[in-house]
Amino acid sequence: MTATAKLDTLISELESRLQKLKALRDVIDDDEIAGELAQIFSQNGVKPRKRVHRKAGNIDKLIEFFRNRENKMATVAEIVQATGMSKHSLRQLLYRSHVGEFTRKSPSGRNRESRFRLKEKTT
Repeated sequence: MTATAKLDTLISELESRLQKLKALRDVIDDDEIAGELAQIFSQNGVKPRKRVHRKAGNIDKLIEFFRNRENKMATVAEIVQATGMSKHSLRQLLYRSHVGEFTRKSPSGRNRESRFRLKEKTT
């Protein structure tokens, strides 16, 4: 194996690890999932550290973003620019961990970006 091939393999392995670490970061930032993990760990004798103070998480930033703009539809790019969140973290919230909390309008015509807003609460 050439040095270039070895470096390519190492880069690939590191990129894979980085993706896993980013996903773990997003899971830890999600209070609901973090609570479930704490419960699982406590059942197995592992005691998680107590959280003293939690700064506003990404989901809080996202909800505030939509509330401040009267829940108007927004693209990923608009949300990222306004909130300072990474695209990866935002997509994690919109497409995975909190997918049920948002309404998505798929792209149509020349518009190639999906648009999102908070789901309307029904009583």
